[in-house]
Amino acid sequence: MATNTERVDQIVHVRSDRLRALIARLFAARGVPGADAETMAEVLVEADLRGVESHGSTRVAGYCSMIRRGLLNPKPDVRVVRDTPTLAMLEGDGASGSHSATPRLPKLLTETQVSTIFNVSINTLRYWRHCGDGPNYIKMGKLVRYHEAELESYVQCKTCVSKARAIAEERRVAH
Repeated sequence: MATNTERVDQIVHVRSDRLRALIARLFAARGVPGADAETMAEVLVEADLRGVESHGSTRVAGYCSMIRRGLLNPKPDVRVVRDTPTLAMLEGDGASGSHSATPRLPKLLTETQVSTIFNVSINTLRYWRHCGDGPNYIKMGKLVRYHEAELESYVQCKTCVSKARAIAEERRVAH
């Protein structure tokens, strides 16, 4: 977003997937483990996409500087201090906010991961969602994620009994 001192023609637009990959590489180069670097990049880019630039990619330089100066731990040991049905208190061990919160969340799968699991295209998943078919999903803004349990439930619902087996079962019940 342009500030009062920026000219609109000076704004550079970058595809979100490329920005996400660049940020993940920057964090990984500073010692953040691969999956954690990707999570941090995902959170920052999603903030940009939601229009919350103050919590987006503009924070990358500051985070990298904080890692270099020892103010942000690239490999924290995040642990639960207190856990209740409505509250979880974590000790973040000097981690970034996204870094310390993610262990509490269930592992959610991306469209790409689900398309690979089901051996269908991402467009097929999108079509299924449009038609009300396919596994249940989580929608947060433009972000779509799938919980593993929902994939298992979907597969169970789509499991069919062979015609011959169904006929044999009907005959057995009838006698």
